Amino acid sequence: MKETNRRNTVAALIFSVFLTAMEGTVVATAMPTIAGTLGGVEYYSWIFAAFMIASSVMIPLYGKLADTLGRKPVLLGGLSLFVIASVLCGLATSLPMLVVFRVLQGLGAGALQPLGLTITGDLFHVEERGRVAALFGAVWATAGVAGPMIGSLIVEHLSWHWIFFINLPLGLLAGGILWANYHESVERRPSNLDHMGALLLAAAVVLALVGADRVGRGGTLWFLMSAACTAGFLLQERWAPEPVIARELFHRPLILFTNLSNVIVGAVLFTMISFLPLHVEGVLRKGAVAAGVCLLPMGVCWPVASSLTGRLLRRFSLKQLAVGGMALVVTGTLLIASTQAFLAHYLLLALGMGCLGAGFGFFTTPLLFAVQNSVSWSERGVATSLVLFFRGVSGVIAVGLLGAALSWLLRHYPGLSVAMVEEMLGATHGIHLPPDVASLAMGALHESLRHVFVFAFAASVVGFLYTLSMPQARLRPE
Repeated sequence: MKETNRRNTVAALIFSVFLTAMEGTVVATAMPTIAGTLGGVEYYSWIFAAFMIASSVMIPLYGKLADTLGRKPVLLGGLSLFVIASVLCGLATSLPMLVVFRVLQGLGAGALQPLGLTITGDLFHVEERGRVAALFGAVWATAGVAGPMIGSLIVEHLSWHWIFFINLPLGLLAGGILWANYHESVERRPSNLDHMGALLLAAAVVLALVGADRVGRGGTLWFLMSAACTAGFLLQERWAPEPVIARELFHRPLILFTNLSNVIVGAVLFTMISFLPLHVEGVLRKGAVAAGVCLLPMGVCWPVASSLTGRLLRRFSLKQLAVGGMALVVTGTLLIASTQAFLAHYLLLALGMGCLGAGFGFFTTPLLFAVQNSVSWSERGVATSLVLFFRGVSGVIAVGLLGAALSWLLRHYPGLSVAMVEEMLGATHGIHLPPDVASLAMGALHESLRHVFVFAFAASVVGFLYTLSMPQARLRPE
């Protein structure tokens, strides 16, 4: 068997992880333009949610497949699906069609990050993994910083289609490097893949999101079906030899607290990055670049705060740092929610996003360190994926519920049609609308979005109060 070129393999993995890391922030700034161009603003939240829910649900299953079939074929299969679906997304001619292709894109993306970390664990000794993990952290930070600006520049100077087409050359490059440089000897061993558990979990979350989107329009039936799938999933997990979610981890207070608190973090985080660009473009009538400027401070402040946690933990306890971080999150959501009372300059909104980024960095990073530090090596991957899973799923469900609420408010706003709002969000930003109609649409969108940001503030307050009850924990030496 050929010897693996570790440097080139890591470069390919970084390319792969960068692609999926960029998807959230790049698409976020393009979402208003996409919804306005293709029509169907009622499907707005699904552009983001379809990708996130598909990728989140697949994370646990991809790890088990890689143990059975080998890392290389599973990762290349996921990368291929991601690239093909990206091209299809760029060719979509309607919003429902785009949502379907975003699901396929998410199914492929679910393989990239977990298998990238798995391969580095195979290739590097324990003392080397820290440096490689730092590279992956830098990739996510870079994607957070560059994503909003890249997305806004592509929308402004090319078209929203290139948000997706750009994945084709980068994906082919990553796949080619990986194919030529990474070689493995697969040791076949029995593995009971919990396919039924994964399917029931996916069905439960998807049905809940459909129910959220159909609130007031028959959504109760979808919620009941979701509850039935959830009950089936819980029963399946009791019988499965290798469950998708390990129950015993939730018997540990710190892990239980971290996952429950990340439900709140996910709801606040995804609400802001999904709906703030809508406010900037539709209410403040700024372009996609301005929307990117509002998201940029979060992408900068989050990794900066995360990089400081190691030093701060020498002076403060884990709980003190978490409480301080959540206090910053409350400050950021309060600043953004309060500015909705008037048409504030978008730089004030950017300041609020900076507070959010710093707060999330001080809150999520040390808690993740503590969870990883509290489990054995054989449990670390599962424990880490659970944190990301709960954050992602809660976020997409929150966006789905709020998207449904926003759509309902706009449909029932006196004298307003959805077509008026779509014109405001299109490439012309409503310049062809009569002044009184444009003012009506802008006012309706402003008033409706105010409820969304008040929800984010209320959720952050709940998170802060819950953090006060956080169990005391210390990082033990490894």
